[in-house]
Amino acid sequence: MAAAVPRGDVTQPEVIKEILEALCRPPKDRLRAALDSHFSENATLKSALFQVQGREKLYQLFRAWQAAFDDRVQVLDVAVHGSKALARVRHNLQPRILNAPLPGVGGLPGWAKRAATFPLIVAAEFTFEVRGRADYV
Repeated sequence: MAAAVPRGDVTQPEVIKEILEALCRPPKDRLRAALDSHFSENATLKSALFQVQGREKLYQLFRAWQAAFDDRVQVLDVAVHGSKALARVRHNLQPRILNAPLPGVGGLPGWAKRAATFPLIVAAEFTFEVRGRADYV
């Protein structure tokens, strides 16, 4: 069963936290709905690593992220002011290729996967369209 996408007032930090967690690991068919519901066409994502402007480019970034990594996300803190959200997010990244079966062996042992999982803490700023409520499921 697919996880529900968050509802609520998008000016509240708790709701933004849920949205960010959903964007990093949503059911694939919900990614477009999550972006369309919360981010305007000119939405931006800024971090020390990159800057992405435009909802379509955000979609491409998150799709590429999902294709490359199994990601366990922990949103450390969120601050919201108007149409901007500042967030610190801890990603526990594991390259998706590690879950591919090996011929004659099966998958890699758990210890090897854990050794290849690395934490990454990212501070990012999102600009989104304040629509008052996130009413999609």
